[in-house]
Amino acid sequence: MVQVLAYADDVALLARSQTELKATFLEMEAVAKAGVWIGG
Repeated sequence: MVQVLAYADDVALLARSQTELKATFLEMEAVAKAGVWIGG
């Protein structure tokens, strides 16, 4: 499980393992590079 804390332009990812953290970071990076954002 990965928890995301976000405020303004700051984001902190908390994960139980380095593998989980890296996978989430890479997914967020891909979304950012694509210029796509889904959410509120």
